Amino acid sequence: MMKRSVALLVGLAVVGCVLAGCVATKESVIAQHGGDKYQAAKFLKDQGRYQDAVDVFKAFMEDRPQSVLVPLVYLHMGECYVAMKQYPEAIDVFKQAIAKDPAKVGPFAKDALAGAEKLLKEQKEAEAKAAAEKKAAEEAKAAAEKKAAEEKAAAEKAQADAKAKAEADKAAAELKAKEAQKAAEKK
Repeated sequence: MMKRSVALLVGLAVVGCVLAGCVATKESVIAQHGGDKYQAAKFLKDQGRYQDAVDVFKAFMEDRPQSVLVPLVYLHMGECYVAMKQYPEAIDVFKQAIAKDPAKVGPFAKDALAGAEKLLKEQKEAEAKAAAEKKAAEEAKAAAEKKAAEEKAAAEKAQADAKAKAEADKAAAELKAKEAQKAAEKK
């Protein structure tokens, strides 16, 4: 009776906390579930608190490594890892679920494993594509910067050449003028 009253009080405290906008700790969720870490972890998973759920599932397996629920724990952990896009970890625990209970949990875990492997492949392809696009963008930027530098250098050279030609033309005109003046003075 006392254990039930404590669990009820903890449950009411958690509900009050949720209504107030705070997040219950893993420990308070475990207490709310009467110390049942498996049920507490499932609750956390259902709430979208996947890392907390994984932590509590691991604690459950540390406390009860021989439990008949261990294959299901691996399956739930894999689902949490998939939700967090941690596909290698998901693949690992799905394989462990299959190994622990190939008959009952295995078929579900095999489907989940295939899905996680597909998602991992897609993730790697997307990362490779993003890396290739980034590299292409960097190369395009470098090429544009090189072209701009070459155009600037060409413009500066053209300007310098024009200035030198103008100075040469001016010098030639001055020389021609001096020669014309000398010729006029001779006559």
